[in-house]
Amino acid sequence: MSPLYAHFNETLNGLTNIRAFRTVPRFKQENELLLEASQKTQFASIAIGQWLALRLQLIGVALLAGVSVMAVLQHQYNIADPGLIGLAITYALSVTGLLSGVVNSFTETEREMIAVERIKQYLDNVPTENTMGTNPPYAWPSQGVVEFREVVLKYR
Repeated sequence: MSPLYAHFNETLNGLTNIRAFRTVPRFKQENELLLEASQKTQFASIAIGQWLALRLQLIGVALLAGVSVMAVLQHQYNIADPGLIGLAITYALSVTGLLSGVVNSFTETEREMIAVERIKQYLDNVPTENTMGTNPPYAWPSQGVVEFREVVLKYR
């Protein structure tokens, strides 16, 4: 969603220039393309989340079915205490929520680490200023004069 927000911010900041040069249709088209890409990624993320939730619920159902079968067999042969069987069923019911919490924690940690990796990559690739190894003179600037040489200004 970051490219969409960046484009929206740039459009708002340069709205007078966009209207002055009559490039509104181009910016509308770029906005629609970025919005479509953003919606595609959000849809994929939601679909994957639902797929994962379904799989985790199936694991919980399988575990509950196993505990229930064991409870029926133990009741038939009078092996275990009914209180322990109830406790096992209660824990089996809560497994789905616990699994979802663990997976969400790992996912969020991975997301945060990707953000840290991106920041590190940006910091490593930032070009440094060319100071040419000279220090400014003492008490610089001594006058209120600024001189530009070979300056190029660009709109971002």
